[in-house]
Amino acid sequence: MRLRSPLIFLLSSRSLNSTLGLKDITIESYGDPPSHTWISINDPVMGGQSTGTFSIDKANNVGIFEGEVKDVPSLNAPGFISARTPRTGSWFPDVTTCDGLKIRVRSSNPYNGYHLSFGTNFAGTMRYAHGYKAHFDVPSGMPSQFHDVILKFTAFSDNWDPKSG
Repeated sequence: MRLRSPLIFLLSSRSLNSTLGLKDITIESYGDPPSHTWISINDPVMGGQSTGTFSIDKANNVGIFEGEVKDVPSLNAPGFISARTPRTGSWFPDVTTCDGLKIRVRSSNPYNGYHLSFGTNFAGTMRYAHGYKAHFDVPSGMPSQFHDVILKFTAFSDNWDPKSG
C-alpha cells in the first residue's frame, strides 16, 4: 500500500456559551515555520520493512505523509508507519473546550486503516502503547480535493491493541 496524504490538523472548539458559536483552534497549519517538529516512525521491530516519510510543503502549508506498509515476515501481519511530533519543544494549545478534532486530508489511494492518536496515557497491555486513538476514513473519489474529517473526542479510546490499531 503506497499512500500520499497531505494532512492539515485543526481543532474545533465549541464554547459552553452557545451564543459564542463554533470556534476553531489551529494546532498545526504547516506554515513557515511550522508550529511543531514532525518526524516519521517506521516499524523496525522484528524485521519490519515498512517505510514512510513526513515532509512539509511550506509553499502550500501542508504536511505530506507518504509511505508503504508491508507485512512483517516473522509475524505474517502488517507493519506500520506513522507521523509524530516529539514530546519536546512547543506545547499544543488548551483544547478542553473542544468537542473534537477536525482534520483536512487528501489521499491518492483508497485505504481503510487510518488512525489518529494523541496523548501519553498508557493504552492496552503493551508498554509502548500510549495515547487515545480513533479510526477515520478519507472520502474517496476525488483524490485532488481536500476533505474535512470530524473526529469527536468521544470516538477516541485508550483501550486499543497496538497489533490491530
